[in-house]
Amino acid sequence: MSKHGRRNRKSENRRTIVYSLKTKIIHESRRDPIWAETICQTSHVELRDFGYEQFGEHFSTTFIPEVDNGYILSDSRGRGVFQK
Repeated sequence: MSKHGRRNRKSENRRTIVYSLKTKIIHESRRDPIWAETICQTSHVELRDFGYEQFGEHFSTTFIPEVDNGYILSDSRGRGVFQK
């Protein structure tokens, strides 16, 4: 088998969890048209509760991105949390 075979199941689960958390963050964010920024409106506690509700025992708090209410997710200057 080659070096670049299938990913293991644990890695796939982690990617799915992180992707769904980021999707929730972006869908509940607010867009500021003046400063061209996307601002997070979701707290860390809400993300934790969402993760445990959706994924149960497979969820770990280490999967939550380092964002909280009021953080800038993306902006026109490239300095947002999701742009690094």
